[in-house]
Amino acid sequence: MQPGGRRFESARLHSPKARKSGLSAFMHFRRSKPVRSLGGGQKALTPRLIGDTGPQRGVETRREAQRIATEYARLLREGGRGFGGTNRVRAVATFQQYADRHVAALRDRPKRSGRARSDSYVRDTESQLKYAADFFGPDRPLASISHAEVADYLDHVHRRDITPRTVEAYLRSLDQMLRRALAEQIISANSVDAVRTEIPAGRTTRTRTALEANQAWSLLEAAEEYDAETGHYMHPLASLLLHAGLRWNEARALRVGDVRYASQDAGPEARGGTLHGEGVIVVAPNRWRDLKTEGSERQVPLWPDLSAMIAPLVADRHADAPLFPSPRQPDQPIYSVRRAWNRVRERAELPSWVDFHTCRHTYASARIQTAEGGHPVSPFTVARELGHRRHLLQDRSVRRNVVSYRPPPRVHGEGVA
Repeated sequence: MQPGGRRFESARLHSPKARKSGLSAFMHFRRSKPVRSLGGGQKALTPRLIGDTGPQRGVETRREAQRIATEYARLLREGGRGFGGTNRVRAVATFQQYADRHVAALRDRPKRSGRARSDSYVRDTESQLKYAADFFGPDRPLASISHAEVADYLDHVHRRDITPRTVEAYLRSLDQMLRRALAEQIISANSVDAVRTEIPAGRTTRTRTALEANQAWSLLEAAEEYDAETGHYMHPLASLLLHAGLRWNEARALRVGDVRYASQDAGPEARGGTLHGEGVIVVAPNRWRDLKTEGSERQVPLWPDLSAMIAPLVADRHADAPLFPSPRQPDQPIYSVRRAWNRVRERAELPSWVDFHTCRHTYASARIQTAEGGHPVSPFTVARELGHRRHLLQDRSVRRNVVSYRPPPRVHGEGVA
């Protein structure tokens, strides 16, 4: 057959029908020939997968060339791809199957920095992908998910009455899995790209601020009232965040043995480098959590007010027990107190931006204004207590003026307690 025979119109790359059917991975061969002369035989002009040029095949007839092109289209719609011949097809990956593989890879393979991913991150990713699998269908071929369906999924997540940051986390988990599938050539395009500009920003542009002294005291009073009604430990937890400047993940997974009291004749080293401390709080990796950076491992002074507030949690307990145990699993630390924190914050009549990290900024802003031995405390000392890398105090950690690291009562006209 001569190469100048009848022409045909190939599938359009950007047509709605092509995107819906999974043919968007085809390169756009407008009015191309199905066969080309190879001397004694013919070569099929098969569609070319992105990143995979496809095999070179010699065929005898135009019908055979068109059959090969149709077979490639079917394989692409179902999520497979050919290797050397149309009878050798890669197994189709369903959504749930590949999600399980992706979660296992996150758990087993370290990050680029060489550190393992935290259990909470892997657990959250697994939960978010399970929610996506329930939406798309666990047995759905991964390559058949279209851009329009991802847009519907984004609208579905928006209707869950969750924060924009959580919406971003759901789409980020799906995007991360599809990126891995694209790199492994399981799919030919990442469907999240179509809605990437519509994903809400997880973090607002508002600058975090620290609490004033009366606001911090209001928070502690509200936490004490909440504990009296519910039996919770929000009061010592809020005190720890305000008086030690710990990150939330550092505070929640503290062990009882991490609170170390100093003897009466102990020097400044046993008191966290200060003469006013009653001991130290040791922040170190344990079986429940890692630390954010290498400089995060440190010892924070145990101030007198904080010592009195957490003493009931330390007394007559094993050193390896969690300082803040989970109500359902007493041998495990608390995972989240977000609901209890919001109730305490509303009771204290504080704005919605007050969160755990606000307490860290409050500690930094207050500690930098204190004195040691009659001299202002060094910024390097505050940076070390906060666990900043290279012991440099970040400007963003110091916010508005707070008159003391120990919040005074809510009585106007009184001095600092």
